Amino acid sequence: MPLFESLSWNHAPEQIQLKTGDVHLWRSQRQPDPAQIEAWFQQLPSPEQQRADSMGSMKRRNEYIRARHYLRQLLARYLNTPARAIPLQRTPTGKTHIALPHNPLFLTFNLSHAQEQLLFAFTRRHAIGVDIEAIQPKRPLAALAQRFFTPQENQQLQLLPPENYPAAWYRCWTCKEAWSKARGGNLQQTLNTLNVHIDPKRPFAFNTLPPDDTPTQNWTLRPLDVASNYAAACAVEYPAPHWCAFELDPIPYS
Repeated sequence: MPLFESLSWNHAPEQIQLKTGDVHLWRSQRQPDPAQIEAWFQQLPSPEQQRADSMGSMKRRNEYIRARHYLRQLLARYLNTPARAIPLQRTPTGKTHIALPHNPLFLTFNLSHAQEQLLFAFTRRHAIGVDIEAIQPKRPLAALAQRFFTPQENQQLQLLPPENYPAAWYRCWTCKEAWSKARGGNLQQTLNTLNVHIDPKRPFAFNTLPPDDTPTQNWTLRPLDVASNYAAACAVEYPAPHWCAFELDPIPYS
């Protein structure tokens, strides 16, 4: 049961290399101004511009443009390829990936956003998923836990002091989301079959419950300290990855 060291978020070096077994995390905590969003919009391929304009609100449109811009810039950096030229596709479950043979490094990646926070995770050859959520203590968390969490998780939550309950609840939720996204599966099934050890003062652990028979020894599921009043987690199909955490603000590339 690992007790993870705290992540140190640093600006990436000019030359960056992603090796097999590495996990690179990138965070952005700053909302760009409208002029910057429109400049980024013009840099996107036409299908992504069309998708951005089809969003139901300006807020969702701007979130999509920001996320897509950063994703393409990071992929361009790893692949040494012009950002606009990278052929991104979506799986039937909606997960974005790079079409072969345009992915010689076998990059896998995932992203999540919550309010102003934007979080990316990259690795090679292995499935990966990430999730971030703003902690909202006023939500009916106990009722939601009874509905969505396992009996073991509910028991652990009920033993916590009330002031620790919201953070522990979201710790559990983000772990389940990240696990589900990594596996490209159904979140409802993950809620019922992934059991997370919640107490943040104890070594982190997780296990699957029937009917899920995934061998968890091949996976790492890690809560992440990204920002105050947020919970986040990353799941990767690799037993002992090397973690690096980088800042996107200010952008460490031209």
